[in-house]
Amino acid sequence: MSVRSHVAAVGRRPPQGEPRSRNARQHLRELTLSSLKRYVEQHLSSPDLCAAMICAQSGWSRATVYRLFKGEGGVLGYVQRRRLQRAFRELAALGPHRRILDIALECQFASESTFNRAFRRTFGLPPGAARSLLQQACRGSTIDRGRIVQEPLQVVLP
Repeated sequence: MSVRSHVAAVGRRPPQGEPRSRNARQHLRELTLSSLKRYVEQHLSSPDLCAAMICAQSGWSRATVYRLFKGEGGVLGYVQRRRLQRAFRELAALGPHRRILDIALECQFASESTFNRAFRRTFGLPPGAARSLLQQACRGSTIDRGRIVQEPLQVVLP
């Protein structure tokens, strides 16, 4: 059974006079939001990822999609946060040193300055400083680099 058909089955209206369970409505919201988040994850690299694209692909109305993402900081806020987390993982990755501009463009930011402002607003320091801090923290340390990537800066900063 597809997520969409499962969600449709859970969301059917009860017979007349019978109230819909609050738990069923909450379950429907959680299933739908989970499905939409998976779609976002699969398309984070797409420059066309926006609320309209999510609505068109999911079949949900714009109002429904915005309502579902309200607790996540809105649709665009959620997408930007996920892209910034991906960029953080790239900065923390072992291997060849990549330019911050390349990471910013790969994560669909229009420019390095736009990326720097968003990164600083989210993580509290610019991407170059975050990279340096990660390198210092991991050099000769027992800090698990994988944990840093999963919990950005919470492991490194007091």
